[in-house]
Amino acid sequence: MTRKAPLVTPAPGSFLGWSARPRVCPGQKMSQVEFVGVVSTLLRKCSVAPVVGAGETPQQARDRLLEVLRDSQPELTLRMNRPTDIHLHWTRRFRIARDSTEPAVTTIHT
Repeated sequence: MTRKAPLVTPAPGSFLGWSARPRVCPGQKMSQVEFVGVVSTLLRKCSVAPVVGAGETPQQARDRLLEVLRDSQPELTLRMNRPTDIHLHWTRRFRIARDSTEPAVTTIHT
């Protein structure tokens, strides 16, 4: 079952690394395209979910993760105030193994 999370869109000009009009960064569009390429490659190969803590439901884990993300602030780049509070569970998406030594599913905790 796939559940879509709401899309969070930052306010225009909130990422200071690109600045804002009229002195906008000339590499802004390229870095946005590169970011989408990297993230889409990661999510094509893996699924990601917050690690559920003891006595916590999956929804509570998602809410906790969103709270940490909302507690971030723009400086020169976006800075998370509590990055060590985020723990993610990465699972490689299923694929047919080429030989018997290559696993079809791999789980990575961060």
